[in-house]
Order: sequence, then C-alpha cells, then structure tokens
Amino acid sequence: MAVHGKLLAIISAIAIAGCCSYLREHPVVISATGQKLCARHRIPLLTVHGYGVTDYAQGSERTLTLIHTFGPQFEREQCNPNYIPRNQSLKRSKDYPIPILVTYCPKCEDATWISEAEWRDSFRKQGMSEQEIQRILSQKPSG
Repeated sequence: MAVHGKLLAIISAIAIAGCCSYLREHPVVISATGQKLCARHRIPLLTVHGYGVTDYAQGSERTLTLIHTFGPQFEREQCNPNYIPRNQSLKRSKDYPIPILVTYCPKCEDATWISEAEWRDSFRKQGMSEQEIQRILSQKPSG
C-alpha cells in the first residue's frame, strides 16, 4: 500500500509538472496594448521596489544562493510561474539587503507558498513520523 501511494504521488507530480511546464517556459504574455500579463491569470504583472539577497550585490559582496523545492511546493511553483522567488523580498532585512526591482503576479504569489500545516499534512501522507517532520520543518528556510 505504501509503495502504491508513493507511486501515485510521483505520477501525480509528473502530470501536474507536465501540465504546467508550458507556463514555466512562457510565464508572460503580451496584451494587445503591449502590457505584460501573467500567462496563467491574464492580469498585469506588478513591478515594485524590493530587496534581494547578496546574489544581487556587486564585487566581493556577491554570493550565490541555490534554491531547490520539492513536493507540493514544487507543484505550486510550476503552475504559478510569476511568484516572488525566495531570493527576493518586498521587505528589507538582513537576509535581503540589496535594493532591486521585483516583478510578480499577486495571484501567483498568493497561490504559491505552502503553510506549515500543509507541509505537515503532506509529510504525514508519506508516512513520516512527527519527529522526522519536526526535524525537516526546523531546517526549512523562512520566506
């Protein structure tokens, strides 16, 4: 039964990723008036002043941030391509010190990020113990 459930989860993830892969490859469409729209929601993208991690810095201040998502988070990102990526923020902080312009779709942003309760539910469905779940969630970066 557990193998069957995992196989079903893998097949579902592949199907969702396949349906949304076009959006990831073509996240923006241009309206008849030349305005950039979110390909999924067909609303104008917003460009606002925000902040980035030190990937955006110049010279010796520059770093490289690698971000890898999986499971339900990956599925949501695939289907909502114009969210604010984890290396950008609308709020300045010690983790996001570099001023940049952030372009995003508010509906993609709202639909993308998974709550801790949703993560816990996903991990429970995979048969993880509460101890394993707590260990994983304590290492999860904050958004």
